[in-house]
Amino acid sequence: ITEVIWRLVLAVDLKMNEQVDSLADLLASLELKGGGFALSGQAADPDVTAMAACALHLAGRDVTPLTHVLSSLQASDGHFLSYGAKNAESAAQVVITLRVCGIDPKTDPRFIKNGTSAYDAMLYFAADGGFSHLAGGKSNLHTSSQIALALLCEEKLGERIYSFSSLEPVTPSGKAPTGPDTEKSEFNYKPIACAAILVIALISV
Repeated sequence: ITEVIWRLVLAVDLKMNEQVDSLADLLASLELKGGGFALSGQAADPDVTAMAACALHLAGRDVTPLTHVLSSLQASDGHFLSYGAKNAESAAQVVITLRVCGIDPKTDPRFIKNGTSAYDAMLYFAADGGFSHLAGGKSNLHTSSQIALALLCEEKLGERIYSFSSLEPVTPSGKAPTGPDTEKSEFNYKPIACAAILVIALISV
């Protein structure tokens, strides 16, 4: 299912409209009977549900029912559990998806439980300069990278957070193409940095 999700995100960004429709239909067909998505089993998982909702929203589909599912998956203390454990990545993915869908993860009442918002739940896992997967743990690169992406999404209010079309073309040799036009242009490292964060986030998921 994650392959379908990220193929859809990429197809949307590259404006491959025929693939967008077919992939969105395929992804929608994988929704669980009770609502939401998961890697396996019949219980909706917040990580996968959020990623699927984000991709479907980018494809122009109505994801209002999925936002209700995400709200129901938020525990009474404001956290999100995956495989029985409240963790940073689940909260981060929900924050990303809400922002992409135009929902404020800090103030929307559907995502505030007993005074703790989805955004608060994500920041709860701050540890020694980064973020840890579980409460009380040490920070690690995968978790910190995914939360960095969520923080960037929050800063940009979800605008073009999954955009790869501005990346510089690279030849198989690993060198950027040269020529009169490319020599005059300044290489923009920020899109590649964002893409790197996304790749690490995907590995984490």
